[in-house]
Amino acid sequence: MSKNKLGKGLNALLGDNLLGEEILQLDPGLITTSPFQPRSVLDDEDIDDLAESLKKTGVLQPILVRGSGDKYELIAGERRWRAAIKAGLEKVPVIVKNVSDEQAMVMALVENLQRKDLNPVEVARACKQIIESTGMTQEELAEVLGMSRSNFANLLRLLDLPQEVQTLLQKGDITVGHAKVLLSLKSEEQIVKLAKVVAQKKLSVRELEQLCRASQRDGVSSTTKKDTDPNVKKLKQAFAQIKTIPVRVSKSKNGYSVTISFSNPEKAAQLAELIKQWETIQ
Repeated sequence: MSKNKLGKGLNALLGDNLLGEEILQLDPGLITTSPFQPRSVLDDEDIDDLAESLKKTGVLQPILVRGSGDKYELIAGERRWRAAIKAGLEKVPVIVKNVSDEQAMVMALVENLQRKDLNPVEVARACKQIIESTGMTQEELAEVLGMSRSNFANLLRLLDLPQEVQTLLQKGDITVGHAKVLLSLKSEEQIVKLAKVVAQKKLSVRELEQLCRASQRDGVSSTTKKDTDPNVKKLKQAFAQIKTIPVRVSKSKNGYSVTISFSNPEKAAQLAELIKQWETIQ
């Protein structure tokens, strides 16, 4: 998703609130976290490295906040804010936005997407939260984020993955491409199993597709063997004694179906004798 397309519907949603206001210098201790923050994973080592950098340069890009009583609630810039506190900075640059909950959620998501700070699962969770909290439709939010409806729908489908697989996706052990292939499987157990194989063996998406096809073939074969009627199996074994008579046996709605073909009366007689054995093979 290119940055120039990202948030193309944001102006319509936020109006004049999208415009930057005066940059203020605030005590970072006056800023509180937001319940709408889309990031769920913060790297402590990364925060430490940024804190060391801020000791020398200070915070160069303003943090977005909104008023919350006698304090300010974070909209975007949590990583910079936490690093500033760790660095012991007394003041940080902020821009105060007068926005609603809906607008704050969307702004936080867009800002993080532009900075590529979110993993796919965090983006999907943030989108789901916005939809559930604001009543926006998938189409409306997709338009705001500059995403196609199909890509947006596929993004939300990531939340259908088992939690264990979502964690692998968050850590980068599997990709969104892998996730799309895994979502085509019906068995949750199989999804988790194959996701772990991908993570351990560093399989490509194509290799995973091949593995899925092989797994599905094995499953069909196993099911067929398991579901075969024992009487059908006995009949097939009995008819197999006369290899020169092509016979196909199956179980139908009304009983057992036997399809045969023969080229001369002798073969027909052999078949008639074989049918007499029915009582003994049940």
